[in-house]
Amino acid sequence: GRKPSRCTCLAMTRVYNKPDRISFLPDFIINQILSNLSIKEAGRTSVLSSNWRKKWSTQPVLVFDNQCVSGATFQDPSVIERKFVSIIDHVLLLHSGPINKFEVSDPDCDLIGVNSVAHIDRWILHLIGRSIKELVLDIWFKQRYKIPWCLFSCQSLRHLNLYSCLLKPPMTFKGFRNLKILVLEWVTMDQDAFEHLISGSPLLEELTLGYFDGFTQINIRAPNLKLIRIIVFGSRKCASRATYTLYQSKIS
Repeated sequence: GRKPSRCTCLAMTRVYNKPDRISFLPDFIINQILSNLSIKEAGRTSVLSSNWRKKWSTQPVLVFDNQCVSGATFQDPSVIERKFVSIIDHVLLLHSGPINKFEVSDPDCDLIGVNSVAHIDRWILHLIGRSIKELVLDIWFKQRYKIPWCLFSCQSLRHLNLYSCLLKPPMTFKGFRNLKILVLEWVTMDQDAFEHLISGSPLLEELTLGYFDGFTQINIRAPNLKLIRIIVFGSRKCASRATYTLYQSKIS
């Protein structure tokens, strides 16, 4: 065939030698971009360059929700659940940096079900080894998800949100010494466990309780507590009959 002209070769050289600005963006800009993307969208950026791939695999905030599974409303529920679990497994396997926040959000009950309890237990165990600071479990099964004992040993926690969970800590549990924010909604736990949780978390500053089972008296001993929210739903006996006692707080 005909050989390319000298002008064509020069033009091609200029194109290939053109600086790749996307690959050499400052780290703080890449991190800012990734922080505003869903897990799925952030994963796609790994094809841009090795630098983007490295940044994606070290993102400290991991939020898994319905944006992870495209077209979820038109697929078989079991297929959706397998995909969702597989995505979380894949991300945790490739992740190489600290994990500050891990969230599984499924308020509509269409991503993950009771068949995945063992997977959730395994994720929690993995996160404890990574010194997780913020954990959000917004999952809804027919029966409340029982928090594994290993979580109660996680003293790196600063922020804990649990929805529709059963909390039965071991007898050795003394609280979370670094916890500052606690949200418990639609949870089941007994009186002693709740009081040990609160009194054993001396740095607790914000507490949200809603629609709880297992106790009717809320005794709160939290010297650094600045904000408390108690959500009461009148038709639930456990909540409507609850009494509240607050000790040693900074609430004015």
